[in-house]
Amino acid sequence: MARPTDKASVRVRPRLDAIVDNIFSVAILFFLLSSYPGLASRHGVALAVLFGGPVIYLLVSWLQTRRLLMFHFSSDVGLSRLEQVIFILRRGVDQDAPHMFALVERSHE
Repeated sequence: MARPTDKASVRVRPRLDAIVDNIFSVAILFFLLSSYPGLASRHGVALAVLFGGPVIYLLVSWLQTRRLLMFHFSSDVGLSRLEQVIFILRRGVDQDAPHMFALVERSHE
């Protein structure tokens, strides 16, 4: 939505992409499971490969931070979901972090 119209800034555009990616992934999974009974038992591995990343990513972000974090890392090796999960597990919450090894700021409580 934001890309063709240039309505979003360079800083906001990746976050919008991440939000839309996650919403579509979860919605498609829900549609498939509700429309095709038995699909999970017949094609569980394929569903896990295709949709496991977004589901695990959202689950880990909720368990770690009580928020659904939406990152958009540009992975050179195609493992951006794994990078996102690793960053969250490192307690990273900066949604503008460039990659999983970005500095994680600690609160001084």
